[in-house]
This record gives sequence, C-alpha cells and structure tokens, in this order.
Amino acid sequence: MTDTAPRPPLLATWQAHLQQPVPAGSLQVWRVLFGLLLTGALVRTAYQGWLEQLYLTPQFHFHFLGLGWLPQLQGVALYGLAAVLVGLALCLAAGWHARKAAALFAAGFLWLEAQDVSNYLNHYWLVTLLAGLCAVVPWQQAKATGSVPRWVLWLLRAQVALVYTHAGLAKIQPDWLLHGQPLGIWLAARADLPLIGPVLAIPQTALVFAWCGMLYDSSIAWLLLWPRTRMVAMGLVVGFHAMTHLLFNIGIFPLLMTLNATLLLAPDWPQQLLARLGFGPTAPKLVSSTLPAVGGQRRVWV
Repeated sequence: MTDTAPRPPLLATWQAHLQQPVPAGSLQVWRVLFGLLLTGALVRTAYQGWLEQLYLTPQFHFHFLGLGWLPQLQGVALYGLAAVLVGLALCLAAGWHARKAAALFAAGFLWLEAQDVSNYLNHYWLVTLLAGLCAVVPWQQAKATGSVPRWVLWLLRAQVALVYTHAGLAKIQPDWLLHGQPLGIWLAARADLPLIGPVLAIPQTALVFAWCGMLYDSSIAWLLLWPRTRMVAMGLVVGFHAMTHLLFNIGIFPLLMTLNATLLLAPDWPQQLLARLGFGPTAPKLVSSTLPAVGGQRRVWV
C-alpha cells in the first residue's frame, strides 16, 4: 500500500489557478483602442452639437431615481466635463496612471449620463462598467512584466459574456421569435437601401434576422472562448456588427462590441498575429492549464 500526497482543497486549487500569470497582450491592445474609441465618441458628440441639443436646450430634465441631487451642468461646466473626459480617455489609452484615469472617467461619465435619463443608451452604461473595471486592473504590472493574473482577464471576459448572453436570453420571447417585432419595424424603415432594401421589407426577413440574432447573442461568447471555433466566431462578430452599423443608428455600439470580443480570444493573440505577419519572433502558443476533478483532470480555457 503506497502513501499518496493529499490533494489540495478545490477552492485553494482554483485560487492558485486564478492567480497564475497569463499574457497581457490582449488586455493592452484592448485598453489602447477602448480609450481611443471613447475619445472619438466624446469629440464627435461635442462636434455634432449633441451636448447642446441633449443637455442645454431642454428646459426640463428627467433624472434617474435617487440621482436628482447631482448638479445639473450648464454651459462651460458641461463642455468642461466633456473635455476632462476626453483627457482621461487619452490617459487610459496611453497607459498614464491608467487606473486613476479609468476610475475618474467612470465617475465623470456616470455624472454626464445622469444629467437626463431620456438620453439613456445601454452601451453608455456598458462603457461606465468597463471603465470601472479598468480601475482595478494592474496595468503597471502588465506593462512591467507583460502578464497579469488570470482573474483579471476573466473579470473583463465575464462582463462581455454577460452582455452577449443576456441579450440572447432576452430575445427568447414571442414578440421577437414569433412575430419578428420590433425588428420588422426597424428593417422596414431601411427599405430605401440599395440592393438589400426590398429584401428588408419582406416580413419573413425580420423573422430570419430575429432568430439569427437570438442564436448569435446566446452563443457567440462561448464560441469565442472555445479555441476550435474562435476564428469562425470572430468572423461572425465582424460581420454581425458591420450589418448592425449599416442598418441601425446605434452609435459606437458595433465598434465597442467588436473590440470587446477580442478579450475572449487567446490572451496572447496580438503577439501571435505579429509573429505570423513576420514582425516578431514566433511566440509559444499557450497551453490550457488543468485542474483536478473527480475521475481525472479537466481542461480549463485560458
């Protein structure tokens, strides 16, 4: 009879697993592009006169429940807040005091959102959540060592997967799947588009789009996480959000979610891409770690 070393408790094993370092390449690329996307969106909002139209021209503002105490910004103060947010977004993109910049951006952007609830868009709230999460990411460690603890990557991945999966589950209801509404109304309004316009006006098109949208949102996060389907899934992401950008006026959402999808790819995908393009040494591909489980071992995605 041989003695075997006792296995560590499952909780301790998971804690050790989540503390293991993973490449920070995908996070770094995402941070830069996220900051630049926010910068462009804010500059565009001011340039188009939307700050004036949405926040200064109305004589009455609807407040979020419990946030009516926040000061209503006027004139120079409103444009000043927008300018500060642009500066903070650029700091985040540049990695200069990134955690502080992200925390201040989240607070300032929430203040801007709270000016009037009638201007609410769900991707504005997503921007606030992502900026808040950026405030806890150890960006200095990522820059110094090129790696972060695995839990950091999964923290942001969980937020992105939650958005996609919830969107899919919310579509599993009669109006969407049986009647193709309100998608039918939205598509009919785009019937003037060349080539595809007449197809969009067909009622059955809305049903096809509705089912495809539900299946896409419900599964895309998991297809991106599974290494065998990542390439195909990323192609679907680009195609899906290119179409939504063409058909619907929903601001930065298509670009934001296309960017967010890259967090679900392998954490070293930028290094691997550069190596394939011949701009750097071939990086060793990541091997998924394993955790003890009943009856053997199981694979865990990085």
